[in-house]
Amino acid sequence: MLEHNGKMYARVSDVIRPFGDFGHINPKVLANKARIGTEVHQAIADDINEEFCLLAKDSCGYFLSYSKWKSTVNPKFVHAEQRYFCNKKMLTGQIDCL
Repeated sequence: MLEHNGKMYARVSDVIRPFGDFGHINPKVLANKARIGTEVHQAIADDINEEFCLLAKDSCGYFLSYSKWKSTVNPKFVHAEQRYFCNKKMLTGQIDCL
């Protein structure tokens, strides 16, 4: 749950969590992949916002894949890491980019 403007919203990731069981994955491996994912997402957001990004060595390959995609597709970015709120369903989710 996330509080916003005095209201409580369910996170989309929490709503869909029961449908993806990662219990069979070693917790250390899962935590490391979560760290890498967070680093890469931040680096992509930094790149979109024309800011300097830092990555650990084991995250670089993922970022290079994004860079290759970006140079091939040449997308126009409007927002990066933008959170949206639905007052009707009391849900919140954050998009990677638009």
